[in-house]
Amino acid sequence: MKNKKFILKKDNSKSKLDTRERIIKTTLNIIGEKGDVNPTVRDIARKAQVNLASINYYFRSKKKLFNEIEEYFAGEISKITVILDDTSMDAVTRILTWAKKLMDNLANYPGIMLLLASRVMKKDKIERTIIKFIDIRNSSFKRLVGEITRIEDDKLVDLKAIQIFSGIINPLIIQYGVGKVFNVDFNDSRVRERYIETLIKSILGI
Repeated sequence: MKNKKFILKKDNSKSKLDTRERIIKTTLNIIGEKGDVNPTVRDIARKAQVNLASINYYFRSKKKLFNEIEEYFAGEISKITVILDDTSMDAVTRILTWAKKLMDNLANYPGIMLLLASRVMKKDKIERTIIKFIDIRNSSFKRLVGEITRIEDDKLVDLKAIQIFSGIINPLIIQYGVGKVFNVDFNDSRVRERYIETLIKSILGI
């Protein structure tokens, strides 16, 4: 996965934001490329084209860097989740658009999935917004699934929602965590789009 090239600017508020985001995105890229959830600070600094002191200045420690990565990801997910409440689109279009954008985001930064999976396995604390994202019990997503399918059995709606949610995430975890064992490449946006349409339509029966 190729990283974007950044130009260092003067030390103002915008350049600080650029540097922080560059370090975060670089860390996610390293984790995604190597499958290593514990990259060295030196490796992060080298690939982000900053010195070691910069990482200490902006994040104080690697643990805090990882915490901010979760917050950054949670912010991106929050922007995508807003789609589910956009009444200018019908229910099916909302779910399809949400699912495509979510899978695109995860595919661009597969390191976040490996990082979160590692934290879950270790029973480490996970950022609250991400827990809310995973919790579908009273979400707009589940409500839309019920609306589209017209299923009155609440547990069955849960199962349909879980199938979609898992269907979005699991192929990426397998591809980036294990390798390309499928006969498709989820790095290709066209493949992701076709996959999402097939997934959603087959589960929701539309």
